[in-house]
Amino acid sequence: GKDDFLYALLMDGMAYENCFNLADFMDEFGYDYDHRKEAEKAYKACERQNNKLHRLFTYDEINRLQEEFADF
Repeated sequence: GKDDFLYALLMDGMAYENCFNLADFMDEFGYDYDHRKEAEKAYKACERQNNKLHRLFTYDEINRLQEEFADF
C-alpha cells in the first residue's frame, strides 16, 4: 500500500544520498567493475527518486519518515 510506496521511495533516495559518488554506490551495493553500466543505471534511478522525494517532502519531513520507517 501507501506505506510500501513511501518506504521504497525513501530507501531509494537514501541509497543515493548516503553515497558520495558512483564508486561509493558500487562498493556499498556490491557492484564490480564489470557491472559498472548496471550500477550507473541504478545509481541514476536512485538519484531521480531522491529528487522526487525532495520535491514532495522537506528535510525535516524526510527525517521524520526515516524515524517512522526505522523498523519497517
